[in-house]
Amino acid sequence: MMAISQCGYNVNHNLLSLPNVQLAIDKKPLNMKDYSYQTNLAIYEVLFPLKDKPWTFVPQHTRGLSKTEDGKDVRIITDFFIYEGNECLGSVGVTYVGRSYKIYVENDRVSAGRKSGRSYRTEDVKKATMMIRKNFYRMPDAEKVEKLGTAAVNSLMTANWNVVGELQKAKKKFFDKAEDFILANMDLYVGQFPSALTARNIVDKHNLDHSTIKFVCDLHELRKTILVIKEATHYIVKVGDTISTSTDEDLSEDIRRKLGMLKLVDEGQCIEGMGFRASDTTFIITPEVAQ
Repeated sequence: MMAISQCGYNVNHNLLSLPNVQLAIDKKPLNMKDYSYQTNLAIYEVLFPLKDKPWTFVPQHTRGLSKTEDGKDVRIITDFFIYEGNECLGSVGVTYVGRSYKIYVENDRVSAGRKSGRSYRTEDVKKATMMIRKNFYRMPDAEKVEKLGTAAVNSLMTANWNVVGELQKAKKKFFDKAEDFILANMDLYVGQFPSALTARNIVDKHNLDHSTIKFVCDLHELRKTILVIKEATHYIVKVGDTISTSTDEDLSEDIRRKLGMLKLVDEGQCIEGMGFRASDTTFIITPEVAQ
């Protein structure tokens, strides 16, 4: 058994020298000017045999250690996300208990196979590497539709509840102002209440937002919406129970037009007659004819 190396790091065993390691954490470049970054040796020993995979290793957390001879603070990278293209396959890192630690390997497949806890933990780097080889791969289209489709619907329902909440707040504000004015100025109410008119316009806007998103929710309940997931080179499309893949040219003119419009709005937004943008790559489209 190859157990965790006792020192925990080694300046000569640094994953950051590999071309497929992203030199950033949370999309912020590593501060190479003020810090010296090293890789936890156990994680190096786990991931280095996987260096030729079509993967990108993205640092997740660092841990302070000491200073270098030139005065730089040393930061040990203890955890990595593993990506293939724009899909996160999972994460690997070390968890500390006092002066000892274990390697953890985690993704949905690993979690599903465990009776307790979300991650597989071990002191054996070979077992950790084997667990990654076995469980880290791109989701098949059906699995991706199930996972991202559920997330898209949850996002849609959350957006619906948010709009309902804003509508209720706007209505309360409108009616509170209207009531105060009517009671104080009953004879001047008609045509003399510009602030109420402004509040009324806000209510009307939220009413329109709600009717737009509720229309998409109702169509989803009737299984009449189209789920579209954008991949790097193609689209995954679910209509009813049928899942297919299409290039941009293969998409129907109606879907292509609506995708183009939805890509212009923020995530969590609806466009009347077009559909809902659930995320950067996931869309719920309303069909041309939806009675």
